Amino acid sequence: MGARGPKQRPIEVQMANGTYRKDRHGDIKETVKFSTVGEAIPPDYLGEEGLRIWHDHYAEMKRVGVLQVTDMESFGQLCLLHEKVKYADDVCNEEGWVLTNDKGNRVRNPMAIQRADWVRELIQYKTRFGMFPSCRADLQVEKPKTGIKVRKRG
Repeated sequence: MGARGPKQRPIEVQMANGTYRKDRHGDIKETVKFSTVGEAIPPDYLGEEGLRIWHDHYAEMKRVGVLQVTDMESFGQLCLLHEKVKYADDVCNEEGWVLTNDKGNRVRNPMAIQRADWVRELIQYKTRFGMFPSCRADLQVEKPKTGIKVRKRG
């Protein structure tokens, strides 16, 4: 069953509209906010393909506010999964996607089976980072504050 009712608005919007209530929404000081990342160094475990993915996507993810300080390890794992999928593609393209076993039966290359697991995991990571158009609507990115005026209700 899906979530009921409209999604809750961010606290900043509630304050701007004058609809924020401490007794209903909680204390602002208790809200967990992680800081956005500065310039980050890619993890040591990334190879050439992983670094390519890191450099292709890091700046944009940082610019739109998707990456937080706590997301750096997950983003590194996303880049590593890209690298693993490319490695599996290379192996399967070289050896063949379908092999003949000792009995003469044709079987899937074990690396192709592993690749399918890596692709499934990669899709989950990409979904969480909003890298598919259908997933971007669910992301809550922090927009730059440009003179929010607080409206007093009275």
